[in-house]
Amino acid sequence: MTVPQAAQILSKAFNRRIDEEQIQQVVDDGQLLRADGTFSLIEYVAFLARPEMEEADDE
Repeated sequence: MTVPQAAQILSKAFNRRIDEEQIQQVVDDGQLLRADGTFSLIEYVAFLARPEMEEADDE
């Protein structure tokens, strides 16, 4: 999906505005963008969850 598509879907899912810039920052940080300008929402969520998963492994 594209960043604008993700912003629209996530905004509806969370019932609050999710900016394209917020999503783009995560996509950039996680190097999730594919050559065709899309990214996987599953990879996006996995990237966001990574710090919490690593923290759980340390316990």
